Amino acid sequence: MSTVVGIHPLQRDLARIWEMNTDVKGNTVIDAAFMQQIIPLIKRNYELVRQLDELKQLSFLAYVMEDYGWLQDIVQRIEELEQELEI
Repeated sequence: MSTVVGIHPLQRDLARIWEMNTDVKGNTVIDAAFMQQIIPLIKRNYELVRQLDELKQLSFLAYVMEDYGWLQDIVQRIEELEQELEI
């Protein structure tokens, strides 16, 4: 069985920007252009992580409360968000 490890386009963009701003000695040059490129990507990454974390915490709460209708709705939202993350 083969497992493919995908890299989300957001992570690929972060790596590309980091590489573009690294000199031959391995030092990262952090200037205004770097910040303008990387901040929106970091913000998007934060939003994705926060949304998934909140939904997973809510799913646990719904499970504990035995509210399976709510749980099903939350799981559906998690799956939709995770599909966005798939490559």
